[in-house]
Amino acid sequence: MLAKGAVALEKAGADYIFICSVTTNISREYVQKSVKVPIVSIIDALADPIKDKSINTVGLIATKSTMDYPYFIPKMKEQGIKCIVPESSDRKIIHDVIYDELVWNKVYPASKKKYLAIIEKLKLKGAKGIILGCTEIPMLVNQSDIDIPVFDVTELHCKKAIELALEE
Repeated sequence: MLAKGAVALEKAGADYIFICSVTTNISREYVQKSVKVPIVSIIDALADPIKDKSINTVGLIATKSTMDYPYFIPKMKEQGIKCIVPESSDRKIIHDVIYDELVWNKVYPASKKKYLAIIEKLKLKGAKGIILGCTEIPMLVNQSDIDIPVFDVTELHCKKAIELALEE
């Protein structure tokens, strides 16, 4: 389905293609084989700003599949960035809040408190920055809530799209 969409975008004249979901970026390399137009990696859009801040260890909060599936973390490692994920029970909390609350546009103070506690644990494990690795997470927490750099993957991917569009 994504490959068909990419082909349609290429035929429509797209200069670049963005798969605007961290989890779905797992398929980027497969989809790239279907088109000549570059599919801009969400990993690259995220890694560059992290490296610009000279950070090499970050905490990742995202969907369970993004935190567990062996794609995102190894790809970040290739960029020289170590990703620390929460313990299993905390990954479940993060995932459940995303799918049971945030995707339904429900934002609860109790969930924010849980996320911030999980982020504190990641900091204790050595995280020098936090990746908000899911589009919905910034509804709940953002830079104003956290005392180390926050990297909002959606925002950074959008900035990369604007940067590339302005190069033309």
